[in-house]
Amino acid sequence: MLPAACFALALGTGAAHSADYAHPVAAGDTIISITQRLLQDPRDYIKVQRHNRLTNAQARALKPGSALRIPQDLLRREAAAARVVSVNGAAQSAATQAGTAVPLQNGQELRAGAVVTTGADGSVALRMADDSLIRMPPQSALRLDRVNRIVTGRNFEQLMTLLRGRAEAEVKTVASPGRFEMTTPVASLGIRGTQFRASYDAAEGAARGEVLEGRVAFDGVAADAGAAQQGGAGAAQTGAAKTAAAKTAPGNPGKGRAALGRSAKNSADSADSAPPGVVLEAGMGSVADKSGVPSAPRALLAAPALALQSADLQERAVVRFPLQALAGAKAYRAQITRAGSLDVVLREDVFTAPEVKF
Repeated sequence: MLPAACFALALGTGAAHSADYAHPVAAGDTIISITQRLLQDPRDYIKVQRHNRLTNAQARALKPGSALRIPQDLLRREAAAARVVSVNGAAQSAATQAGTAVPLQNGQELRAGAVVTTGADGSVALRMADDSLIRMPPQSALRLDRVNRIVTGRNFEQLMTLLRGRAEAEVKTVASPGRFEMTTPVASLGIRGTQFRASYDAAEGAARGEVLEGRVAFDGVAADAGAAQQGGAGAAQTGAAKTAAAKTAPGNPGKGRAALGRSAKNSADSADSAPPGVVLEAGMGSVADKSGVPSAPRALLAAPALALQSADLQERAVVRFPLQALAGAKAYRAQITRAGSLDVVLREDVFTAPEVKF
């Protein structure tokens, strides 16, 4: 049970991911043998050779133990899928944003382009290809832009757009060259192992959320990038809304760290026009409105305590849970979940007074 409307944030990329994948060279490897295994188009071996500044002779006899740097965009992807692990109430999916929506089923697989929506009483939990978990409460919509496995091992590329409403994510540690990004028209969130909540209100043009674990650096998104993101899944799949730059948060890189990457239409030109960013530690929040400029970080409020005696049994049609008022809280968000499974949200609402009623 958390206070609502306290903080809004433009979430962005997790720890800045390197532009290169460093492939370890084994005995007998040549640039041809490596690129045939790893590249989307093996004919791009010449790009890798030039990128590493290798002569033809060096490319034919790579030094074992060295690393061959491969631009991540050249790596081969294989289609993967997210899976529905719980669904409650009205929840639908469509194969594309313009497709026909059908009711979601437990165990259903969702691939790139799919749009998941929840109704006034609906909630969904998705298990992503890398075992990360996405929870969607009522009145939310999420588009899966890319769900791919990268052929370098258990690395995945998972990009999604929060079209409206809220989402909560528990993301596994993302090893390079893997990517996990959640985008709104205001900003893009990418992470490398953290827990966060995010929301997007189209009427306000603001992204909202809280960082619960890890560290996130926020950069605003340039106006042209926001427009590209609203163009649909095709724009993301063809690279029209790419991460053009990433800002690394201070400190040592590693698990539990995230940074906000600018989602830009092209590259440096759009990134240079993006608003400045801020760094959020765990337990902090920020606001980014239509301008894309994040506010200064502020501490999230603690969950309010129930002002209810344990012996108070409720047997009415409407149940009430009085709360101890929190200084600074403008509203209180409450959820009812299925016993033993926080992933299944049965009801959710926001209350301006310190009392919850369902």
